[in-house]
Amino acid sequence: MRHRAGSLIRDRIRANAASKIDYYVFTDDNFSRNPGWEKILDAILDLRREEGISVEFMMQVDALAHRIPRFAEKAAAAGCSQVFIGMETLNPANLAAAGKTKNHAEDHRSMIDAWHEHGIACHVGYIIGFPFDTPESVREDVRRLRDEIIVDQASFFMLMPLPGSKDHADLVRRGAWIESDYNVFGSFHPTTHHPRMTAVEWFASFREAWRDFYTVDAMKAILARSNVRTDWGLFKNFAWYKYAALVEDTPPMLCGFIRLKSRWERRPGLPVEPLLRHLRMRFVERVRWARRVAALYFELQEVWLATCARANVLAIRATTRSNLDAYWNRTWAAIRRGRVYRINSFTLLWNVFRDARLFVEFNLSLMAGYRK
Repeated sequence: MRHRAGSLIRDRIRANAASKIDYYVFTDDNFSRNPGWEKILDAILDLRREEGISVEFMMQVDALAHRIPRFAEKAAAAGCSQVFIGMETLNPANLAAAGKTKNHAEDHRSMIDAWHEHGIACHVGYIIGFPFDTPESVREDVRRLRDEIIVDQASFFMLMPLPGSKDHADLVRRGAWIESDYNVFGSFHPTTHHPRMTAVEWFASFREAWRDFYTVDAMKAILARSNVRTDWGLFKNFAWYKYAALVEDTPPMLCGFIRLKSRWERRPGLPVEPLLRHLRMRFVERVRWARRVAALYFELQEVWLATCARANVLAIRATTRSNLDAYWNRTWAAIRRGRVYRINSFTLLWNVFRDARLFVEFNLSLMAGYRK
């Protein structure tokens, strides 16, 4: 396995400290199987203890890494705030079909608990489209991930026969259909036939998984059990993931926060859109985008009030997003019915003040969190 020596990583972190770089992602496919993992963690610990250089990092590990003596404990001491684990599927039949002999679904909760005991958040990769998956089983698996195994984050992917892999070679040998457009080989689209789902059902299950995992109640529960080292990192990722699922309706790996569309940049073979048609379509898209962003903003406010705002209890104790929303809905209903006279001016001003205060405190908190 290719890997960098602990001394090289130590020197790079020391050099980067001058630029205030203090967060890293170890992209080793499996950091726990890196033969030099302990020397690397010791080097990072030495920087913390001897030079006062503290960093946090995320690393990729396998489902059994927590059983390695001293590994989780030392990783937490060195600054690990999150692990990414390829859980892939909870269905034992799917695990057997994929040859995942190390993964056992019944051990997942104890694995997550072991990392949580060291204050480390768990981000899992989950693949949808194994042979025994169905829309109903995928929905149940997402619920189990969220409510029973209690992972902190999940990224969903669609099973894909990567060209050059054994799966791809087997499909070619059998003469099975494989998508010919390699632009969609990103594990986010159906690229072959599924034995138990149509392409539409498969893709719908994939998109639904993102929405079902990142509900407001689920995000509240996750952040409520987080710690001060992990809560803002999780909240920021929730904002990104929820933006992708709610606003862009696409996996977060495929989008940013603002989509730019040039009239002149088209795929080969597609004509350039007429100016008026392009402007009309972009205007409709921007209005729809703005409405979805507003909905997301208020969802995140609600999550923040219930969890991350605990340090500002004195300031926002009497304010809840649901109470404010209920008041504004009643107020707009009265206006639409021509009953403006029924709106109490003092109550209106009080709620304007509460909402403005919440707006300021939430945005200041976001900016402070992003500077961490």
